Amino acid sequence: MQVLKEDGTFLCNADVLKNFRKNIGLMFRRDMPDDKGLLLELNSAYLHSFFVFFQFHAIFLDRDMRIVDEFIMKPFTIKKVNARWVLEMKPGKSVRKGERLIIR
Repeated sequence: MQVLKEDGTFLCNADVLKNFRKNIGLMFRRDMPDDKGLLLELNSAYLHSFFVFFQFHAIFLDRDMRIVDEFIMKPFTIKKVNARWVLEMKPGKSVRKGERLIIR
């Protein structure tokens, strides 16, 4: 699925993971393409990057796909979150808190 900013700017093509695969996420990967991302429905108050061997941009979203926080996750770190979804993608694209993302 395409992920766009409110102004129509392309962020990435994201795979939406809702089942067991979301528990694996980026684990054990060595890299991800610049135009790819993962959209994960969160079921925990924490996001970790254990066994993820590169840093990635974690964009935390509420139920309405509005950005509530963002963070560059380094390998083997933990971040406490208050969000419904997280978009994981390569660092480098600018987003702002309160901005709504469009998924299509």
